[in-house]
Amino acid sequence: MNAVHGFVPSWRGDETFYSWVAGFHVLCGNSSAKDTGTRLFGVSHACRERQAPANFQHFLSVSSGLLGDARDILLRRTPLGLYYPFLPEYRRILMEQGMAGQHEVNWQTLFGMSASGLSGTDLLKFCRDCVADDLRTWGLPRWRVPHQLAGCWICLDHGTLLQPLKAQTSTWLIPPTVASDADTVSCTPAEISVLLWLAKLANRLIDAGPLDLESIRQAAITGLRDQGVTGWAHPMDKRTLEQWFMGTTLSSWLQKCCGPESQLSSGAWIHSFLRNRSGDHPLKWMLLWCSLFAQQEGGASLDRFFAPMTSLRWDANGQGQIWGYSDNRLPGEIGQIVANATSVAEAAKILGMAPITLRKGLAEIGVSLGDFRFECGRDQRKEVAVNEIHTYIKDHPECTRSDVHRDCKAAVSWLRQYDPHRLSRALSTRPDLHSPQLTLGFK
Repeated sequence: MNAVHGFVPSWRGDETFYSWVAGFHVLCGNSSAKDTGTRLFGVSHACRERQAPANFQHFLSVSSGLLGDARDILLRRTPLGLYYPFLPEYRRILMEQGMAGQHEVNWQTLFGMSASGLSGTDLLKFCRDCVADDLRTWGLPRWRVPHQLAGCWICLDHGTLLQPLKAQTSTWLIPPTVASDADTVSCTPAEISVLLWLAKLANRLIDAGPLDLESIRQAAITGLRDQGVTGWAHPMDKRTLEQWFMGTTLSSWLQKCCGPESQLSSGAWIHSFLRNRSGDHPLKWMLLWCSLFAQQEGGASLDRFFAPMTSLRWDANGQGQIWGYSDNRLPGEIGQIVANATSVAEAAKILGMAPITLRKGLAEIGVSLGDFRFECGRDQRKEVAVNEIHTYIKDHPECTRSDVHRDCKAAVSWLRQYDPHRLSRALSTRPDLHSPQLTLGFK
């Protein structure tokens, strides 16, 4: 490594920065963890800062930047990437200054990880199946980024619960190849389902960019009101919020956890969390969101977390602002069949069921068959209407707007209702022979 070791090992997949240093320690045969810390970071105690070691500029210097710059490593190779979208602006400025080398930064303090009490540095997580795969691929296990994120208790690749390892020794650790069953926790299918959703949300947050936390907060409050947890006209009641959360699947899971996250199982934090206008721990945002919308389709609900306001659309039939349907509500093949069939009867026939069975099946997962087909065919129907008007104008170069309105009545009517601007553009080349209404003069 530069003038220190002469080589820089490559990243092993999505391993963490700590995992890379621990692997480097093993590969180089360093018997002393202090020696490795001094060589790479200029401090002997670097192995105790397992989230993101300080003296990071020293590491970038001795590695000649071959592993990436400070932003790339810190936000994509450490759990800091999960915290970045929730940082207030002044902390993001301090972070940028620290990454530029303007001053040394204690990253865990800057990101609020130490003060939260939910981000202990003595706990590492691994998947037994991933360790077995790593041994076959590289001959050395690794700590993966998705496994170390707050809110991740399950491996998305294997669907198995992660195993915790309390790192209480001052050394560079790698995942054990033989895991103990002492800390194994039982998990219900419902808990597995919501933990998978929680892990997906955490992984999408990695270096996602600043979030509109106030809009997310308002969307969560609206969700509580829509579900009858709290009323619209009265202030939120702390006890009611606690009782609601205690009845959720995530609360039952948190009660089983042996880590600091278990303190959130009672839901006593929700009332002050929703009233607080400053930032808070990312895990609280994720727990509240996933508990509120656990019964909704995962992909669309995750999208709403990143754009809680722009996901709304205005219904032309006067229903106000409602959530549009998404192809992700249905399994891919079924969604394509339902969307592309010429009729509901044809879709049901292809799927080998009666139309009423298809309607009831979709209704059980919150999908209106008619609305779903309309949404899927909206753009196609728009193009058909526009092409019909353009073809008519091409075949009748002397036609007027009145002629188009009379002979393309269905296309004009559809565009007037759903895309009037597109209709205006399509008719912009046609003369309008109607005389404008005269303005009456008054003395």
